[in-house]
Amino acid sequence: MSSPLTASIHLAPSFSKLLAILLATIHLGTFIVIILIFPLTLPPIIKICLTVWIGISAYYTTQRHLCYINHPLYQSNLLSGDDLELKNGEIAIIQSNTYISPQVIVLIAKLNNGKTTSLIILPDAMEPQIFRRLRVRLRHPLT
Repeated sequence: MSSPLTASIHLAPSFSKLLAILLATIHLGTFIVIILIFPLTLPPIIKICLTVWIGISAYYTTQRHLCYINHPLYQSNLLSGDDLELKNGEIAIIQSNTYISPQVIVLIAKLNNGKTTSLIILPDAMEPQIFRRLRVRLRHPLT
């Protein structure tokens, strides 16, 4: 029987209200700055292009980082060392530039196809014990 320190950790964060508020604030704030602060200095076509770009960014980040739609790291298992077992059975490698703090974990992993992807996890997206175990395992990986 494995101890809680060596057992794999299943990464299935739920919807994070904090991340939703943060992303909404960033996108709406940027939209307001474009509309209210630059009403006369920017040509209308540039405003339209920037507004469309902000909308696309909001849609993409909502789908990818809030709803985890087609996210390769969602429902993966953190194994020993720097290995992540993805839900399709492939192994991804956790990168050294993964950011870990008590407020947020930005898990950065390199997939088998060479692409790098990130998973943003805030404390309200997981049970506190699992979030704490994940932080400890990422800071001090098992070898």
